[in-house]
Amino acid sequence: MHLPPWAAAVEAPNVVRELAEGWGEFISRRWLWTVELAAAVGNMAASGATGVYGPIVARDSLGGAAAWGAITAAEGVGLLLGGLILLRYRPQRLLFVGVAALTVWALPLFFLASVQVTAAIAAGYLLSGLALELFNTSWLVALQQHISLDKLSRVSAYDALGSFVFIPLGLTVAGPLAEAVGLTHALWIAAAVVTSASVGALSVREVRELRRLD
Repeated sequence: MHLPPWAAAVEAPNVVRELAEGWGEFISRRWLWTVELAAAVGNMAASGATGVYGPIVARDSLGGAAAWGAITAAEGVGLLLGGLILLRYRPQRLLFVGVAALTVWALPLFFLASVQVTAAIAAGYLLSGLALELFNTSWLVALQQHISLDKLSRVSAYDALGSFVFIPLGLTVAGPLAEAVGLTHALWIAAAVVTSASVGALSVREVRELRRLD
């Protein structure tokens, strides 16, 4: 590799110091850690409901694996549609739009608990996929625009850790929870947790007012 002359003067990285700097950047922005906390809680509840309860409902009430395959495919279509919409739609209040969209994430869980009709549940997952893409893209734009480039990789690492760290817990407790309160009530609880996480994040002014930079 032929490096530019200034490359030799770059200080060797110190992992501990860089982690501390990234954490300082992360915790200093209220909109950042608020949405991260909401994502951690929401992912925990949604992963348990979709990954554990969904296939059980499909087996017991919808006819089996074919129905569940159609439902998960509908979510993929929703993600694709969300991406297509964002090719033209550029919201100015990034996180207000993204987090508000996530309130739709509970819709298919309500349908799993009550309607138990394949087409309705698939429609719910299509809408939740679209909403999830609106959030994910808005979130990534917010990070890229509002976090300095030299801190972005470290902040993104904390973002990924916070988003996914509780998913194994959600998958683990889903079974015992359904055993204790019943499958339908467990689905209602998961839907309530997902909704509460999004609404809680929206209650923070910094989340509602963060704007796209020109």
